[in-house]
Amino acid sequence: MPTRVTRYVIAELTKVFVATVSALVALLVLVGIVQEGLKNGLTPAVMLRLIPFTLPNAMCIALPGSVLFAVCSVFGRISASNEIVAIKSLGISPRVVMLPAIWFATIASAANVWLMDVGYCWGYPGIQRVVISSIRETAYSVLRTKHDFSTHGVSFHVREVRDDRLVEPLIVARAGNQTITISAREAELRRDDNPEVLMLSLTDGRVEVGSTASFSFTDTIEYPLPLGLKNERSALRNPAHVWSHQIRSEGKLQSQRIASLEESLAVTTAFQITGGDFSALRNDEWKSRHADLASAQQRLIRLRLEPWRRWASGFSCLAFALVGVPLAIRMRNADFLTSFFLCFLPILLVYYPLFAFGLDQAKTGDLPPHAIWLGNLVCVLIGIYLIRYVQRR
Repeated sequence: MPTRVTRYVIAELTKVFVATVSALVALLVLVGIVQEGLKNGLTPAVMLRLIPFTLPNAMCIALPGSVLFAVCSVFGRISASNEIVAIKSLGISPRVVMLPAIWFATIASAANVWLMDVGYCWGYPGIQRVVISSIRETAYSVLRTKHDFSTHGVSFHVREVRDDRLVEPLIVARAGNQTITISAREAELRRDDNPEVLMLSLTDGRVEVGSTASFSFTDTIEYPLPLGLKNERSALRNPAHVWSHQIRSEGKLQSQRIASLEESLAVTTAFQITGGDFSALRNDEWKSRHADLASAQQRLIRLRLEPWRRWASGFSCLAFALVGVPLAIRMRNADFLTSFFLCFLPILLVYYPLFAFGLDQAKTGDLPPHAIWLGNLVCVLIGIYLIRYVQRR
């Protein structure tokens, strides 16, 4: 049964935490959708559709700071009003007051780990789907007002837009190393059965492929505009966008791919050495195959690192609380902003550099994946020392 002290502490923490996380999430979502909107030229209606997909990532960013702010605010006020002294005078250990906050931070940490899974694996693909599916509507909206629009390596300039017709369009696109310039009397964008392209209908125009070729036409032709879905699918293969329950199986598949690449390289090397074709061991194809193998090995390292990264990032809430609770009690400052910044400063100077160091070294394979927990471990050790200090005094 929770005691009155436990209920009081949890109630105070919940009030401050909910207010803080709500304000931070609202701000982060606003910044996120505005940034995405400016980058892709999205309309307000499309930006509103992005909100559900940006929420998980925004909450991941907001939770650790909100937990720290809540514990600093509540325990700084409790300590400043001598409530900790009163508890000690009754023969009750301050640990009774601190434990609810630690459990609160533990629950927030577990929620943060889950939100990371949702944000990276559901939120990011969802944003890409909304942006790509709305390219036609976005293009027409921007062209009507600004007469210029760019997306996925294709830029449009039109004199005006009448209904769905683009009047005197000038389209510049990249195809490999070539620049394709298209001008026409009018054009129209429409969806295609293939979701990877947007069809551009052109009437009475001219096409120039760099400085090598050009041709004119008077009838209506159609030109497919790639929407970059292949690049997006490639980005989704990033281990950061793999669901946690799929990482183990994905790691096994990646190990099999690496073994297959190594076997293929070994067989090819043996044939080339046997045949005396040593120059083939230094050509571009050989370098490309070695680059593919190095890329596959790097992806396997990232897959093995990813669970450690998510859990370490998620449980930063607990690490921050372990430092923030005893430090706020020790400072005895009722000004919650002062308490927060004095607690956040050592975390900023210690936790984040250690986390970044462990992450960088683990990505390159110089340190094992659990090195990413170095920042959390240091915070826990500092927190244990401060808790014991508060209990003794």
